Amino acid sequence: MIAFVGLSEMALVDDVFDSDPSLLDRLAVELDSAKSQMWNWRSLAKKLISNGQRFKEFEAQLHYPSENPAALLFRYLSKTEGFSHLTVGSLKQKLSEMPRKDVLNLLTHAEVQGRSKNGAFFCSYH
Repeated sequence: MIAFVGLSEMALVDDVFDSDPSLLDRLAVELDSAKSQMWNWRSLAKKLISNGQRFKEFEAQLHYPSENPAALLFRYLSKTEGFSHLTVGSLKQKLSEMPRKDVLNLLTHAEVQGRSKNGAFFCSYH
């Protein structure tokens, strides 16, 4: 019998999204401003990017509405020093600070297979 255990808290978000781009897409749709005006991609960005200047740099790169800003946020973070090692656990912590259980649940119940560059398994089966 195979039992899903879940994403490792230590897995790198970048690696998880590389292995399952549809997970990034689902999270991005849920974090879109059209879904929630108050607790959306901008709220998460402000939690992840505490430096005001860096947040302004990110916003300047947006071509919204032609591209989903949540997806762009994760791409931006993956290329930014200090954020490229964002773990699933850290992202879950930030999402738990927002009243958006739906988004947190998407990440919590994701079934992605693989190994992160830092050696953490995305998930385990037994």
